[in-house]
Amino acid sequence: RAMHVSVLNMAGDEVAALDVEPEWVATDLLRRLEGETLPLQYLRLLNGGVEVRGDVTMAVAAVEEGSQLTLVRISRRLYVFTASADRTARVWRADTGECLNILEGHTDEVRTAVLSPDGTLVLTASLDGKAKLWSLEDGACLRTLEGPGERGWVGEHSRLGGLFSAEFSPDGTLALTASSAGFAKLWSIESGECLQTFEGPMFMAVFSPDGGRVLTVSRSGDVKICKADTGECFQTLNTQLPPPQPHVGMLSAAFSPDCAHVLTSAHDGAARLWNVESGELVRTLRGYTVVASECAAAYSPDGASVITADKEGTVYVWGAETGQFLRMVQCGDISIVSAAFSPSPKEHFPAIGDDAVVLVATDRPHWGDAGGIAMLWSVAGGECLCAFRGHTGAIRSACFGLAAV
Repeated sequence: RAMHVSVLNMAGDEVAALDVEPEWVATDLLRRLEGETLPLQYLRLLNGGVEVRGDVTMAVAAVEEGSQLTLVRISRRLYVFTASADRTARVWRADTGECLNILEGHTDEVRTAVLSPDGTLVLTASLDGKAKLWSLEDGACLRTLEGPGERGWVGEHSRLGGLFSAEFSPDGTLALTASSAGFAKLWSIESGECLQTFEGPMFMAVFSPDGGRVLTVSRSGDVKICKADTGECFQTLNTQLPPPQPHVGMLSAAFSPDCAHVLTSAHDGAARLWNVESGELVRTLRGYTVVASECAAAYSPDGASVITADKEGTVYVWGAETGQFLRMVQCGDISIVSAAFSPSPKEHFPAIGDDAVVLVATDRPHWGDAGGIAMLWSVAGGECLCAFRGHTGAIRSACFGLAAV
């Protein structure tokens, strides 16, 4: 039968009182803590000073009626990851701008660098046709995933077989890579084995937040949604816009946090929201640039806002539900190629209060730098909080990542 227990913080104050079942494991209890905002991987439960491990039931952990459990919150650090045409990726502290590691080993430009969900591995993708797994702690290369296709030249700017994107599955067990050869591959992180191939044409592939779907994007503007386990395509977005709007090429795409919409950015300077169920266009978000140019776009972590950024150095913030323009941040005379909202800005940038923080990256030198730079900007304050300098080539992408300290 259910047991009534108390949960205390490290100071001994009660944060919750609830009934638990003997067969529950720690995550069953942690999910029921109202108001707790930290992800489960940063929470621990102690009973009598001994950790209640994830696969151990309450009964086995000697939890009983009236037990007082202690909740431990693991400190997190926010990192910035940049990928560059100088053939390296870099790991930075978001709060200080200090470069912690330079990931060297690719033989062509690096297009993406992302952190695993558990905060231990960095995944990079390069035009050399390879994806690599690195240790966040010391920057050591742990595994190489061979990219699909044979590497060669096609046209002036596209290398056949070069990887344009790579990311982890939400549970961190898989890697998804997309190639200029026109298809994507799903890899086992543990074994390095290729488990699934998604047929193209495409240059980018991303997971849905629930890990069940994969979104693929082609340069010509085709956006498809497939089942992650089988590769079966079950939805194609209706990107053929009505006249006089052209059929524009895509630059990026991402699911909304609730998986109900897809956000795309395009060569015509517009970001667009699409309904996943119907495949139809919901709204278009376009900034106020004089000349249409490439733009970057991203959701906020809670899905309430969208940012778009352009080649003229301007970031726009929009309401995701209404499409209402909310705010503009002028980041100077820079060419923005990547933009992202910071997770938990109040936790990592306490001086700015409730303000949002965005990360932008540029593909060309500025202010005397040898290569591109990335910067953090406060949205309401319009202030540059930190700059990440050191690359000797253009930055191709930049993103945040969280890891336990």
